[in-house]
Amino acid sequence: MMGTGGSKTTDESKPLLLGDGEEEKSDVDYASMQPVTNPITINIGINQPEDVAFSPSGGDSVAQRQRLKYYYSLAKTGQISNLEVPKNSLPPELFIRTPFGSPTTSPRNSVINDEPIETVETPKEGKQSSIVTIFSLTNTMLGSSLLSLPWAFTQAGFGTSLAIVMICGFVCFYTAYLIVKNAAGQDDFSVMCRDCLGRPGYYISIACSILVLVGAAIAYDIIMSHSLFDFVNGLRDLISPHATGGIYDKIWTDRTVPLFLVALLFPFVNLKEFVVLVKLNSVGIVSLLYLLFFIPFSSFYKREIEFKKLPQYENKFYYLAGILTLAFLIHNCVISILKNNRHQEKNGRDLFAAYVVVGLTYSLVGAAGFVGYGLDAIPQDFLKLFPTTDIYSLVARFLMVIQLFSVYPLLLFIIRLQFFSMFTTAPYPGWWKVLILNFLVAATTTLFAMYYPQIGEVLRFTGAFCGLIYVFVLPVGVHWVMQKRRNELTKMSIFLHSLLIVFAVAILVSQFVP
Repeated sequence: MMGTGGSKTTDESKPLLLGDGEEEKSDVDYASMQPVTNPITINIGINQPEDVAFSPSGGDSVAQRQRLKYYYSLAKTGQISNLEVPKNSLPPELFIRTPFGSPTTSPRNSVINDEPIETVETPKEGKQSSIVTIFSLTNTMLGSSLLSLPWAFTQAGFGTSLAIVMICGFVCFYTAYLIVKNAAGQDDFSVMCRDCLGRPGYYISIACSILVLVGAAIAYDIIMSHSLFDFVNGLRDLISPHATGGIYDKIWTDRTVPLFLVALLFPFVNLKEFVVLVKLNSVGIVSLLYLLFFIPFSSFYKREIEFKKLPQYENKFYYLAGILTLAFLIHNCVISILKNNRHQEKNGRDLFAAYVVVGLTYSLVGAAGFVGYGLDAIPQDFLKLFPTTDIYSLVARFLMVIQLFSVYPLLLFIIRLQFFSMFTTAPYPGWWKVLILNFLVAATTTLFAMYYPQIGEVLRFTGAFCGLIYVFVLPVGVHWVMQKRRNELTKMSIFLHSLLIVFAVAILVSQFVP
């Protein structure tokens, strides 16, 4: 069958794949097996058939197990690599969150670290609607860059900023679409890189994905430290307006708050499971919606807008390009989200719609902050504009602390998963290895929050460097290989896609221009 060889039996009631001289020792009646109708649930990071868990839904579970063993045997031959479960693939439960209630009709269970958990609901065909897909894509892209966009707009000018958002958004959409177009049943982009670019491409893709997550964790740690510091100070000023000095001012400083935070968060980052963190992260939708209301409202409410005085161009426009390359990055999880779309033929449309929504959101937030405060000195953390006793900003800071308190451990969980996937098949290779990795990452983010709390600087350098590789080089490289395999690679394709890489190199180099 399929040229795999190794089977010497002609009895159709026996399995198709056996090694030479092997006897089938199982007492399973293969002839009585029915087609698989229930979804198979697989442990994160485990690609051995013995580590597969099934829903106890009747006799089909035996057939499911034997069929996956058969698939795994095919994958081991090296002839059909796409049947292997990617060790570093992320479950869609990390991304599929919706404010529209249950997007589906029947519950789907997942298995994390050998324990069944109820995650999200999926319809009977295991798919979700386009609305939920678009929202999942949008919600995944929107993040830490929101608070720094008004500052980035001041570096580029009003008209130039809007043009850069449109250009960067379209280019990032196109390279993400290249990944979706060439996925061909793959479940993970890093596996695509391995199949098309070899093991170097595989390791580079995972390393860049980890760097993106570390950069995001640094930005989140800085925002969380700023928000908690100002939130507590705001409560103190409201309760005791004239309280100054004392031990409080010595203990509670912008240098000590990151230390308090890491002490609180470190036990959570070492959790073996992420289920509770995903559930807590549902508050992120509330925080996001509040920010989208707060920034435009605070910018326009009772303020005189003077459009004629706003600069249309500034010579540090490349700052915004670096930030947006990271802000539009969804390439490391776009396959995980879109593979659950009910209408696979509309993946390109839904991906484009998500980028349009995100681009309009970034334009609104950045332009509103710039128009309202563009003649002032806007800090890299927009909330720093407001006094600690301002009620609206106090609520925003509180929501940011609650949201990031769950997002930060979740980021370190994904970093752990992807890092160890390069060396082992175990998602939790031992408490001491996990402890060391988490300590190094948490120490890095804490030091940045203490001594270099510049969100915009962190985001633009992370976006420019990682975006060059993950948003441009790898998707284009995979696309070229796939075109060559289909005999569709042309000189025009090489030329046009090379321009995208040159564009990304220019963004990276420009970040070092003083």
